[in-house]
Amino acid sequence: MMAKLVCESTTPTSFLPLSGETPAFPWQGEYREAERGCSPPTGRSGGVDYIEYNSSLIEYAQQNRKNPTKVEKLFWYLVLKKKKFLWYRFRRQKVVWSFILDFYCSELLLWIELDGWYHNDRVDYDIARDSEIYKKWILVVRFRNEDIEKNLSWVISELEQIVKERREMFL
Repeated sequence: MMAKLVCESTTPTSFLPLSGETPAFPWQGEYREAERGCSPPTGRSGGVDYIEYNSSLIEYAQQNRKNPTKVEKLFWYLVLKKKKFLWYRFRRQKVVWSFILDFYCSELLLWIELDGWYHNDRVDYDIARDSEIYKKWILVVRFRNEDIEKNLSWVISELEQIVKERREMFL
C-alpha cells in the first residue's frame, strides 16, 4: 500500500488576514534595515526590491549548500536547477530574515521545505518559523522526504499547480 502523500501549506489559518484587513505585502513600502544585508532584486516594480537577511547566517547556508541531504540533492538536480521548473529561478539554502529556507523563489514568494525525520522533533519551531515567514506573504509548502524519493512525479504535479496559482496572484 502506498504511503499517504503530503503536500501542505503549514501556514495556520489564524495568520490569514481578517476580512476587511488590507495586508501589507513585503514589496509595498520600505522595510530594509541598514545593518543587515539584502538579497538581490526580485524584479517587482513600484516597491522595495530587497528582502533583508541576517548576514551572520550566510556562511552556515553556504555549508548547507555544499553538503545537501540526499533528498535535497535529488530534488535540486532533477527538478529545480537551472530554471528547469516552469522557468522560475529557485535558490538553495536561501537566507531570508533570520531563517535559512531549503528552496526559495523570490518571484513567486514561494518557499519549498523538504521535511525529513529530524522535523518530527521540531514541530513547534517549524510552526513558529512558518508563521513569521507567512507574515511577509511567503507561501510555505512542505513535502516529506519519502514523497520526493518514492513519488517525485506527484510532487512535481502538486508543485506545478501551486506555482501556477502563485503566478496568477502576481500578474
